[in-house]
Amino acid sequence: MNKTQMLLKAAAVRRDLDGVQMSPEALRILERHVQGILLEAKEQTLADRRRRIDGVTMRRVLIP
Repeated sequence: MNKTQMLLKAAAVRRDLDGVQMSPEALRILERHVQGILLEAKEQTLADRRRRIDGVTMRRVLIP
């Protein structure tokens, strides 16, 4: 289990989002999307020869 999974699971222990529960399947889908976003941001950061994902990079990944 990587850090992303641990953080998401810790944040969603109750699987509760503004009073609405998330099913385990919905949580798994969310985890996969977050992992994909972070992987893309990491690749972009390394391509830019940097070692830290910043807000600019994350915006480029999320807002094409």
